[in-house]
Amino acid sequence: MIHLRALGSLDLRHEDGRALGSVLAQPKRFALLAYLAVSPGFHRRDTLLGLFWPESSDEAARASLRTALSVLRRSLGEGVVAGRGNEEVGIDPGRLWCDVPAFEQALAAGELERALEIYRGDLLEGFYIPEAAGFERWLEERRTELRQKAAEAAWRLVGREEQSGNATAAVQWARQGVALAPDDEGALRRLIALLDRTGDRARALRAYEEFAERLRQEYEIEPCPETQALIRAIRARDSIPPAPAAPTESLPEIPVLPRTVAEDALVEDAARDRNASPDPASAQPSRGTLAGGLWLRTQTGGRRRAVAGATLALILALAALVYLPGRHASQVAAGSVLPDPAEGSAVSSIAVLPFADMSAERDQEYFADGMAEEIINALTQVEGLRVVARTSAFAFKSSDTDVREIGRTLGVRTVLEGSVRKSGNRVRVTAQLISAENGYHLWSQTYEREVSDIFAIQDEISRAIASALTGRFLGSGQLRIARRVTDNLVAYDHYLRGLHFLYLGSVEALQKAAVYFEQAIAADPGYALAYAGLSDAYVQFPTLGIMPATEAHVRARTAAHRALELDETLAEAHAALARVQLEGDWDFAGAGRSYQRAVALNPGFATRFRYPFYLVTIGQLDEAIEVMRQTVALDPISVTARSRLGLILYYDGRYDEAIEQLQRALELTPMDPFAHWYLGLIYTQQRRFDEAIEELQTAVALSGGSPLVRATLGCAYARAGRTEEALEIRDELLSRTSHLYLRPQGMVFLLSDLGERDEAFRWLEATVADRSILPFVLTSEPLLNPMRQDPRFRRLLEQEGLR
Repeated sequence: MIHLRALGSLDLRHEDGRALGSVLAQPKRFALLAYLAVSPGFHRRDTLLGLFWPESSDEAARASLRTALSVLRRSLGEGVVAGRGNEEVGIDPGRLWCDVPAFEQALAAGELERALEIYRGDLLEGFYIPEAAGFERWLEERRTELRQKAAEAAWRLVGREEQSGNATAAVQWARQGVALAPDDEGALRRLIALLDRTGDRARALRAYEEFAERLRQEYEIEPCPETQALIRAIRARDSIPPAPAAPTESLPEIPVLPRTVAEDALVEDAARDRNASPDPASAQPSRGTLAGGLWLRTQTGGRRRAVAGATLALILALAALVYLPGRHASQVAAGSVLPDPAEGSAVSSIAVLPFADMSAERDQEYFADGMAEEIINALTQVEGLRVVARTSAFAFKSSDTDVREIGRTLGVRTVLEGSVRKSGNRVRVTAQLISAENGYHLWSQTYEREVSDIFAIQDEISRAIASALTGRFLGSGQLRIARRVTDNLVAYDHYLRGLHFLYLGSVEALQKAAVYFEQAIAADPGYALAYAGLSDAYVQFPTLGIMPATEAHVRARTAAHRALELDETLAEAHAALARVQLEGDWDFAGAGRSYQRAVALNPGFATRFRYPFYLVTIGQLDEAIEVMRQTVALDPISVTARSRLGLILYYDGRYDEAIEQLQRALELTPMDPFAHWYLGLIYTQQRRFDEAIEELQTAVALSGGSPLVRATLGCAYARAGRTEEALEIRDELLSRTSHLYLRPQGMVFLLSDLGERDEAFRWLEATVADRSILPFVLTSEPLLNPMRQDPRFRRLLEQEGLR
């Protein structure tokens, strides 16, 4: 039976887990399948023509429909797409399971928990078919209908749990109900009341703040009087006092943006604790102060080296707090005596979630992501603090997952979350540290300043906090404020945009990343971090077929060296140079030294670059696997980390273990081309050719037609005895009809499997000469095993110092 998931993440696969990526890669055909599966029964062809091909002539539309149905039948198997007469089409529910009918059937049977387990998000979330207005109207109506049904189910469960006295479970269902119907203010009040009743006053206040902020931004209105009265009643009590915001006299207040409700609550609570007026101006001391009883003399002066964005202003303050998991927030905020370093030496852990973009236009996602990225970078330097890697932390972007569940998933004690709002020339950064054990707020702070002043102000705050806290919480080590920033706001903005696209990793995204890094350098020629980012982009160009290896490596090498000339203490620059030395220069000793230097400068940074592949190259596969397992531990829900672990296990011949990791990666991201590609390579070695070909076809589609991936599909065809199809791929690649550059190592694999051994060696020698084959592929790729016994291969390895 075929399984189709259309609620939330899209997924289409056989019952045994094999993905049908070729159907997913064709949007209109997949949309046709989804429409038939979501709406059980038979549908007239005329209806389908109007939905999907409204602009085509009747003849052309019918031909398109026939082709689409034929492809679906061939891909899914006989009988899945059924017909009734000549004019009606439908899906056989006995051959294809779809989550939408299953969701509605569970609701009808009163199985509410089961229904909400099935409902994982909006119908065909993010899916769009151009020039199919009828389908889009149907899709929006069905999305709304299904979301409303899910919300009603959640609130029915709230009532059921309340009647049974299980308030905690009621809160969880209420949070889901509010997330499904975010404009229902009555539902919000019910959630706030439940949170207050269970003692989670901080989350009740925050739920109100976020709702009020969204109303102001989207509708320019305030919550209704009933909701405001409920919040006033909750704030009147003091069961869980939040930490007061730190007054900072020397950082001038310019109240252009209104203070949020939660900030009002913090100020009033602090004033009440001091038996003072709630007016924050009356509570300011003559010098700057920091929560925790540390008085800091603030300084003024010209702009100095900047801390990137509004970030390290709060790094050390929250670093101090994550070392105090057993203390109540009020003990720190009230000025209690700070603990000895030994007391804070217990293993602590934190996940920095992506900051929310609260700007009116919602166009500052890259800036908000950069904020969290900088905090992660800084915290990885804190000895004894385990910081979850970016990929896993960012998996919770736009998620309403409870912080305690996030803590359990990522294995951390504390979670940092926050928001960024830019309005004109103003920026507001809010951050809060939350215990993942009980959901209580440990610390919060808001910074609101001119955008043009952000660098100098954050530099000043960072140094002040570092001076106060280093040695008392972090032992004798210093949290280095790395020299990897710029005073130029335009350059920083371009850098953040480049970083955003660098992480996406597609052909188009990498090209955009390089452009933005170059624009950052043009704005500030002394911006070392931008040069390191540019090197990271260029070195990936050959693998994706964007540029020949010789040209890409020259550009990457030049950028890495320039970054080091500007700042020799930059871990990212050493890591960028190491990758060029490994993949472009084949200077293995130099790459080892550069990787060691990068790790010494920032030990936590080791999980973000390709150090394990250096270990594979020099024959230390066991150590490479161990490093990758450590990476997975720090990045537990990263598809990239698990895919790379699977690849190295494949290199070591541990196929079953590799398959396990890659299947887990696809559970996280079913559409990841690399996981499908690596699975296809493994199945090829295991002679499971049907599965190999299906996985590799999926990888070709998802990668945008990568020539390298296509060549390995040709290998699977050749080994399966489907020689004509393998020759067709060979001829197609040699003709270079694709706009992408052909990475020659793929031709080495394919020609070898076609029995053209001398021609394969000619290509191999050429790829080694221009460094267009990766050295760890040469040493470890099983596709090259048929060539390894040839004396020419052994001589080539010896000549290059690889054996």
